[in-house]
Amino acid sequence: MLALDPGISFHHMNFPGTLSVSERALEQYTLDLMSSLARWGVRKVLIINGHSGNLPTLQILSRRAREELGVCVYIYQWWSSPKLEDLFDSEERGHAAAAETSLIMYLCPGAVNTQKLRDESLSRGEINAIRFSYTDEISRSGIMGRQSSASASRGRELFKKFGRFDRDN
Repeated sequence: MLALDPGISFHHMNFPGTLSVSERALEQYTLDLMSSLARWGVRKVLIINGHSGNLPTLQILSRRAREELGVCVYIYQWWSSPKLEDLFDSEERGHAAAAETSLIMYLCPGAVNTQKLRDESLSRGEINAIRFSYTDEISRSGIMGRQSSASASRGRELFKKFGRFDRDN
């Protein structure tokens, strides 16, 4: 139906040019859209999420839409599918790593400067706990993993595999 850009990206704000909206703004705007759809009898909505920073808010939205509007919201994220493991290893599936970069190389030829492809290991603390981190605290470039193996042909394979929504994943 429509695409919403930008999303919740405040964790990337230390990288110049980043745009972001608040969790409340995304939740309320999307809930208002759900309310309009519910008015016209829509009871199931599929959100294809393109940014992992949106997920916690979309999960809250999904619960609210169900409780307040009677609308069941499904959230699909291509990078969470087990099918991705067939094409890219774990180091190639991080933020801006080979999987995402290959997809961009295929969909937007010329948008990626292949001379700047790089690999970056994450610098995480020794504590095994979840905390908020700005992206540049764990990755100098924003790349999380191996990017150097990206290619348009791998992006084409990825798109063919995920270009159509698969209701089983």
